[in-house]
Amino acid sequence: MALHRKTLIDCGPDLAVAALNAGFSGYAVPVAMTVPQFETRFRAENLDPFASHIWLDGDQPAAILLIARRGWVSRMAALGVAPAHRGAGLGRAATALALDEARARGDRALVLEVIASNTAAVALYRRMGFAGDARLYGFACKGGGTGQLDQIDPAEAARIAGGFAARDLPWQLQPATIGARGQGALCLTDAARSIVAVVEAGAPRLTALALAPDLAPGAAAAFTRALLARFGPAGLVAPALFPDDHRARFFLPGGWEQGEMQQLMLRADLTP
Repeated sequence: MALHRKTLIDCGPDLAVAALNAGFSGYAVPVAMTVPQFETRFRAENLDPFASHIWLDGDQPAAILLIARRGWVSRMAALGVAPAHRGAGLGRAATALALDEARARGDRALVLEVIASNTAAVALYRRMGFAGDARLYGFACKGGGTGQLDQIDPAEAARIAGGFAARDLPWQLQPATIGARGQGALCLTDAARSIVAVVEAGAPRLTALALAPDLAPGAAAAFTRALLARFGPAGLVAPALFPDDHRARFFLPGGWEQGEMQQLMLRADLTP
């Protein structure tokens, strides 16, 4: 049976979650997402349901392409192919579709992140016009801590982060993402308002971080100790979302242990 394609707006979140979980089954970072988790995460990332697609084999999901959009930049937020359909060129076809539709909208760039060790995917994206070598790192820390942080409104967290004027941030670390974080995500800052962190309290996971350009010596270590005091000796993890600047100015001086997984940030320039 030939595959057929629908936009996400015509499928609904239940099918999207089924397609996402199937598309990343057996992947380096498997996905087991629920509908509320899907809605919370991708609404914050400005998912465009009109630009996102699901490929179906009958009524079963074969692949999913999620596109997020901000201004003149689009992002491939997820591209997954179900195991039974891998190796048939669906990943390439979905990437080509994303590029074609971004050009048709007048977008200036299409961006994505890919696990650096996934050499086949990296090679495919580079052949299709994506470039870049910026790496994103993950970390973990545990142990006892001291100190206290202030919990603030996500809108205030976004305002502070925007004032730091960071450029070329990963999508998940941008002020727009921070300001749209939903239930279960805590926005925390220090007394000097020099660091803003978003922590998903259930895990807990540090999923966004903004740093003042004039961060004081010792601020990263003090902030880390206060995080540990709040979330306990089991500690926190930070997925591979953080660039070299955050690695050098917060995680290493804060005593975090760097993880093995890294991602690459890639960008296709679509400027006419």
